[in-house]
Amino acid sequence: MNCISKLQSHRFLFRRCLLQPSQTRTIFDESYLSLEGLQFKQKEFLASCNDVKAHFENIQRNFQKGGIEVMTQNQVFDTMSSASGNEDCNDKEYIKTIVKSFCQDIDRDEKAKQMVIKSFLYLCYINQDHENATEIADLGLSMNLMGYNTISIYLQLLYNAGLYENVYTVIKMNKDELFPENSTANLNTYTRALAALYQLGTDEAFRDAMELKKEMLQESRSYVERFKREKKMKTNKNGTHRDFGFFRGSSLAGWFAVEKGKYGIAIDFFENMEIGKSDLNLNIMCYAKAKSGDAEGAIKEMSSVVRKSKGRWKVEVCSEVMDAISEEVKYFSSPDLNEQFSKLCSLLDKGATLTEASIREEILRPITSKPERKKDTAFSAYKKPPTDSEKVDDLLS
Repeated sequence: MNCISKLQSHRFLFRRCLLQPSQTRTIFDESYLSLEGLQFKQKEFLASCNDVKAHFENIQRNFQKGGIEVMTQNQVFDTMSSASGNEDCNDKEYIKTIVKSFCQDIDRDEKAKQMVIKSFLYLCYINQDHENATEIADLGLSMNLMGYNTISIYLQLLYNAGLYENVYTVIKMNKDELFPENSTANLNTYTRALAALYQLGTDEAFRDAMELKKEMLQESRSYVERFKREKKMKTNKNGTHRDFGFFRGSSLAGWFAVEKGKYGIAIDFFENMEIGKSDLNLNIMCYAKAKSGDAEGAIKEMSSVVRKSKGRWKVEVCSEVMDAISEEVKYFSSPDLNEQFSKLCSLLDKGATLTEASIREEILRPITSKPERKKDTAFSAYKKPPTDSEKVDDLLS
């Protein structure tokens, strides 16, 4: 007997489509951009300035009269802070001009130039102004005035604007700044690059993503081995190390392969992980196995991970994966496979949480330091025998 009827599956999928939230573009939330210092300075200025608009206009008159030579760096910062807190002061062309002039003044301090560019790109990030940001970023990159955090703000702005090809180009052309030696920040850069390539979705983007995946794999293994030697490697609650398998980049690479129909590549990638896999990667791997015709392999993989948890944590399983396994189980119509799937459902009811979000939604969900807690949903519907009317519907379909 099948674990779930076609009608049950269709009803479930229809309900899930109605409940799906709109997909956001942001791949990292603001906590990953190190904006605290900039935000503090802006708030401090706005709180201390009695008349923001008058102060802004006074600085503007001085610039129009004497140029950048008469302006202090604090006045440049005040101009941008004024724009962030008052729409009347948000003269984008004027602000871009003073920032550009300040950075091109050969007598100005280099660190001051770096901070001015970072502040300007943050202002552009707030305004979602990728055009002016690109002009100043091109200048800053050519003058070597943009460090990792500044480039990250710019990349986030481009990604949010849907300029995925630009994101990958900036990363590819600035590897020294974005891939500092022996830094965990590298894995975040891989994630940004892979997210951009995945969003592009072309065959060329896929090939670039697979090359990037190889680099990420090598980088992560070096990072893990170094920190294990130095005994600085923190473990997760389930006792595993936070290696590349727990970074979103691995999920993006694996799911990109799945969406291209290259299930074997995805399965090989995840099976070659030397340490633990994230729940998301487990879902992708089991989905790939089910879609490749190996429902038994998907059942065994998921069962193994849930059993290893021993109730210490609940594994998150996407309903999309359960649908794929159920479909294959029904296709093969094997009593033994049906029994294995029924046992899996019972096991998951005790040791897993069913999520209704699709895998695509999960891999593109903004990465945050404060993830939402998800409600438990039973898996018993998947092993429920179909009713007589549903059997008739199946025969007629």
